[in-house]
Amino acid sequence: MKKHFLAIALCVAIASASVAQTSTNILAATQTTESTIKIDKTERSAIACEYNMTADALKDALKESFKAKGIKLEKSKGLLIAKGVSLQEMGNNTYDVYFEVDNKSRSEKDKSIGKMALSSGYDNFIDPTNTDTYLKAKNYILSSLNPSIYAEKKQVDISAQTDAYTKAQNKYNDLIKENEKLEKQRKNLEGDIAENKRTQEQQLKEVERLKTALDTLKSINNK
Repeated sequence: MKKHFLAIALCVAIASASVAQTSTNILAATQTTESTIKIDKTERSAIACEYNMTADALKDALKESFKAKGIKLEKSKGLLIAKGVSLQEMGNNTYDVYFEVDNKSRSEKDKSIGKMALSSGYDNFIDPTNTDTYLKAKNYILSSLNPSIYAEKKQVDISAQTDAYTKAQNKYNDLIKENEKLEKQRKNLEGDIAENKRTQEQQLKEVERLKTALDTLKSINNK
């Protein structure tokens, strides 16, 4: 029984630690770097950012973040793409948005690198030479996109924490019911043991009575 309670406590502690880690992660993606994304076999200028979450988690968070704005990111050739997107932080123009997400390294699979490339149409990708637009794109990532990514990730973690808590609570409730059942069985067993002892005592008296009678008969025959 003790092992069951320790297992439950461990599960809840691990899940709680995961949520706590998410709060720390929000402070992680605070700067960007210049990078590139290969789009249709051509390297295009991109803005990269590091995240303290797995690549799969980042992809899911990106999809949910855009979904909340009514935009669906489509998967194509290893990229997440949305065409003709209006980004409030980028002004009145529309853009084709490209995301590439990978683990940071083989040894750091709990971290990922997200890259974003923007095109105002065809091959018109923004790059550092488009100073104003490029700065707006960087600001969009840091001030709008990243907070929404971590907000979505937090919701996922909260959901996972809730599931872990619910499972642990249900397991605890089951153990309580099992304990009540075992206690009832124990009491019944104790009653059976007591009854057995009383029956033993009665049977012993009967054995002694019959033995006395037998000894008496033997004594008479001998005479």
